[in-house]
Amino acid sequence: MSDQAPTSTSTEVARPTSTETTVRQLVRAAAGLRDESNMLSDDAKDLHRRALLHNLDTRTAPHAQRAVTELLEALSGYGFAWSAIARMVGVSVPALRKWRNGETPTGPNRRRLAQLLAMVEFLAKDYLVDDPASWMEVPISSEAPISPGDLYALDRTDLVLDWASHRMEATAVLDESMPDWRERYASDFEVSRWHDGQLVTRPRER
Repeated sequence: MSDQAPTSTSTEVARPTSTETTVRQLVRAAAGLRDESNMLSDDAKDLHRRALLHNLDTRTAPHAQRAVTELLEALSGYGFAWSAIARMVGVSVPALRKWRNGETPTGPNRRRLAQLLAMVEFLAKDYLVDDPASWMEVPISSEAPISPGDLYALDRTDLVLDWASHRMEATAVLDESMPDWRERYASDFEVSRWHDGQLVTRPRER
């Protein structure tokens, strides 16, 4: 019998150096901070939006006590067309005409009308939107025909205020309000520039 010790055939696993360990710890720490930062950012955005909507509710209450004809006249004075008012309030133009002639709207419709005026004043006084009626109809991006007025009609007043305060990029607003906007408004054409600098519209390659 041989007295020679058996030779080990197992492969030793290389242990990480102190530098590698430190780097891994830094990566984990940075990832944790990033996750925490994202959570804080989401919480801050939610809190800010709730505060803005509470502010809007506070501004709406006094207007809800006014005569409906006064509310309509005030919105008209800002330059809003009847069709735009009807779309954002969620009623028909004939319904607005009836209100102008003295017919009483339902409580919810009266509040929506009062809130629209409160929103317009909010935009004009706090966000310095010079022409709210025109601004509400301007598409927020060249990639989709969605305007602040459309967002308001979708009951996304929070996004209207975020857009007015320049806190969100156009694509972020569209993604949150209408996740399928890219497919819905995809164009069959694209604009390209020839070698001589001229722009040309041509079918998009699929």
